Amino acid sequence: MVCTGCAHSLEAISGGYIRDIHNIHPQRLADMATSSSCVFCRILNREPDTNGRLTAILFEDELVVAFRDIRPATNHHYLVIPKNHVTNPKSLTVDDRDLVLHLHRVGNQLLDERGAALEPNTRLLGYQWPPFNSVPQLHLHATGYVTSMGIMAKAVYMRNAPWFATHDWLLDRLS
Repeated sequence: MVCTGCAHSLEAISGGYIRDIHNIHPQRLADMATSSSCVFCRILNREPDTNGRLTAILFEDELVVAFRDIRPATNHHYLVIPKNHVTNPKSLTVDDRDLVLHLHRVGNQLLDERGAALEPNTRLLGYQWPPFNSVPQLHLHATGYVTSMGIMAKAVYMRNAPWFATHDWLLDRLS
């Protein structure tokens, strides 16, 4: 499966399924551009990194792909990214609410299945906020055992800091 941000035809990939069933904003689907330098697009296209390694995909469906963060803040730190190229959470609109909810469901499911089935306050699910996002593509950070984070990770993933938005905060913004 290729990233729709890098694809020439979403219709050829999904047969229109994403737009029709999941109510993704039509402009988002129209904003397809080739981005061979986007690290997440390279992962979606199953291309190796600069060291020749492929990223292990932990979950995939018609909308998203999930994998381990390359610089994990905890033992359970996963990224969930949409297959359509969305620049960042700030660019989302109310029409993208279903996508945001799906990213969150997948992140929680991954934490459950990977052994981080803990109380909700030991999890952190959220997004880096521009201009502090490390990759210019929407990605949900799903982390478990946040109490085990080091001091730098606690600063980077601080709940609702100007540089990190929790899932709940983003949903409120989209309402």
